[in-house]
Amino acid sequence: MSANTANKKFSSEIVVLHGSPHNDSYTEKLTAAYLEQLESTAYVRHVDLFETRIKPCTDCKYCYKHDGCPLHDSFESIADKLDQADAIILSTPVYYLGFPAPFKAFIDRTQQLFVRRVLFKREKIANNKKGILICTCGGCDLSAVESLKAPAEMFFSVFGATLSETVYLAGTDLPPEKRRCNRIKLIEKEMSK
Repeated sequence: MSANTANKKFSSEIVVLHGSPHNDSYTEKLTAAYLEQLESTAYVRHVDLFETRIKPCTDCKYCYKHDGCPLHDSFESIADKLDQADAIILSTPVYYLGFPAPFKAFIDRTQQLFVRRVLFKREKIANNKKGILICTCGGCDLSAVESLKAPAEMFFSVFGATLSETVYLAGTDLPPEKRRCNRIKLIEKEMSK
């Protein structure tokens, strides 16, 4: 996945972390639709976490005594992009009420940043970024969407972002005639206000 670079001046930079293993998935289509409204004003960088091969955190505690991590892969370069971004988008399907394994591995590796920035406050971060969660789930039970919010909020906090918006599509594993759950849930939500 690439960035939109047509020699334009952009007012902001967005980094999208993609967690779907399929380029033509519901998750990717939903994310593309969301980005259509932003790409004329924002520089968008795309990171496919299925292609990056991030090694999982081993809880070695190295980061408690030192800055950084003894595991060397593309984590650092991606984290640098997230630090520079004005907004971060997590684009992912829900797998068993959680993130897919490559996405979870990336999230877990931010432990080193959590220790440095939040726990020990050895590095200051500004809390001025937007965090957006875009997700799809196979069924109509929206607890699947809710299950991603707590880890997303903690992830965003490490980069000085706040979860400001959640965009979802439910029922993606269901036949088209049974996908009405999205509309029904939205109507129920509006009626309960």
